[in-house]
Amino acid sequence: MRKIFTLLTLAILWATDGAANIYVAGDFNDWDAASGSSEMQYFSDHAEKKFYFEAGKTYKFKIVDNGNWLGDLNGGTMRRGASSDWYFGKSGSDTFFDTDIAGEYTFTYYWNDGGEGSVSIIYPARTQDITLTTVNTSYYAASYCPADYNVTVPEGVTVWRIGSTPTAEGNYTAYNVSKEHTGETIVLGNETGVLLISEEGDSFTFTETSETATELGDNNLKGAYEEVTSAGDYLAFFVATGTQKNYVAFAKVASGVTIPKGKAYMDAPTASSEVRIMFDGMTTGISSVEGAAHSTMHNLLGMPVNAGYRGIIIRDGKKFVNK
Repeated sequence: MRKIFTLLTLAILWATDGAANIYVAGDFNDWDAASGSSEMQYFSDHAEKKFYFEAGKTYKFKIVDNGNWLGDLNGGTMRRGASSDWYFGKSGSDTFFDTDIAGEYTFTYYWNDGGEGSVSIIYPARTQDITLTTVNTSYYAASYCPADYNVTVPEGVTVWRIGSTPTAEGNYTAYNVSKEHTGETIVLGNETGVLLISEEGDSFTFTETSETATELGDNNLKGAYEEVTSAGDYLAFFVATGTQKNYVAFAKVASGVTIPKGKAYMDAPTASSEVRIMFDGMTTGISSVEGAAHSTMHNLLGMPVNAGYRGIIIRDGKKFVNK
């Protein structure tokens, strides 16, 4: 999967004489403006140099172009993901910036024929490790909201939205976004609420991206991009398990209880303490409100059958067609 990095750009009003002898010098390399360890790698329209920085540090730097120290870097606007703008700082003639995570930061210096160059710092992509809840022996599920930035969905996870129209029984239907966008990399917006389903495991890493979020269509889920305190009018995700129980649902959150940042939730229908989720198009596992319940199944003759039986079955007093 291609990692996308957020570009932080600021203009430098300085003429450049070509793509050679360009260095990055700073307090992180003892202001070395001559050695190979600080010289940038040249491309057709820019030069690059990577450095590994620690988290939570402030670093000073300058660009050195053919012996000229480019120090007047004040006032450039930077942006990372959907977060607020911030700026390169200035300390005397030195420019400085802060790091938020440890990783490899890329300095990129662009030039053009108009005499105006620009420098950018590409920050390493942030990640979010998500753990899904076991629904049964085959499926794992979780509600999710990226919260701080857009993310790409890793392989092995399918994304589901919940339609806004309830069923006759007052439950809701989930639709497979990954199937609706087959062949595409799904990008989740930083305030988007979704369900995650996997058959491959319960732990996945979601990676920051600057790509535009995938349009989900009709989606009744909300994203907790910050903590949300319920007034008794929200439903939160849970997995019901136990004897004759194994399904995904949303239950009413008591007044005053907080829904954590990074989760998805729903508005509570009137007088509803719980709604179950029907997974559209799934024929096994959590395909219905009963999911893969472990209650005994019988055929029409009253004989016990297992999950491999094909035909009409009776389970918990209801008839189903097991295909």
